[in-house]
This record gives sequence, structure tokens and C-alpha cells, in this order.
Amino acid sequence: MAAFARIATLLAAEVELRPLLERIVDAAVALTEAERGFLLLDEDDAVDRPGGRRTTADLKVRLARNFDGSDIPVPRERLSAGICDQVLDTGRPLLSLDAGRDERFEASVSVEDLRLRSVLCLPIQRAGAVEGVLYVDNRLRSGVFTEEDLDLAEHLASLASVA
Repeated sequence: MAAFARIATLLAAEVELRPLLERIVDAAVALTEAERGFLLLDEDDAVDRPGGRRTTADLKVRLARNFDGSDIPVPRERLSAGICDQVLDTGRPLLSLDAGRDERFEASVSVEDLRLRSVLCLPIQRAGAVEGVLYVDNRLRSGVFTEEDLDLAEHLASLASVA
């Protein structure tokens, strides 16, 4: 709880966009003990698709970080667009203990290509609309994330949407 309070204080104090995004992603990675974290946000000029459906292609990867705080090169190719699309479609968080064996992703080539195991993806919402996703994963171990991690990450996503 103390760590979460510190994160909230840090987010509230940050006025520059890049450091704010770094704090959000780094906090998500640290709180969940993830290997990597990604923050995708709506492009300013994005146009809703027919039926109001937005996809990962409409979002920009604003930040992608490793557990050590280093940036991830070519981030769009390092995450599963199918998983992000599911969160965008439903507006609900997604937790998978082993994405490679998860029936929800049988048709997802990216899950297998990226050798994803533990995945946690959350909507970033503002005024009831999904503006982006916060995505953390671990390619090395299954079962890294718990329901408690999901709960903490949901609170962090709520703070991020306000920030």
C-alpha cells in the first residue's frame, strides 16, 4: 500500500509527458513483477472505425520499457495486438497465466511468435471511453501475475487515465 501511495504521489507531481509515461509503465512493471511494459494511447488524429470499433493499429505505442527501465526498440512488434484488441473491444482487463496455452488466443500468431506466457492488459479509460491500453507481460514464466496484481494494475490504470 505504501508503494502504491508513493506511485500516486509521483504521478500527481509530474508535469512533463515523457517522464509521466515512464513512471506509469515502470510502476506497472514493478508492481506486477513483469518483464516488460507497454503503454498504447489513442492517436490525436485517429478516426473511429465503422461501428465505433478501435483496434491496436489506431493506437500509438507511447512507451515500451524493460524491467530494468531501458526502452524497448521497435515496440509494436514486441506485443500481441490480438490481446490488446480484445481489451479495446471489451473495455475489460485481461489476465492470462499462460498465453501460449490459453484457448482465447489459439488463433493469435503473435502469442506464439512472441512466446508469451504471463500477460496482463488493461484499458485506459477516460469519460467512459477506452483511450488506450496498459500491457505488461513475461515471456519467461507462466503464472507470474495474480488476481491481486490485476487489482493493483487496475488501480494504476485508473490513476494513469487521470494523469
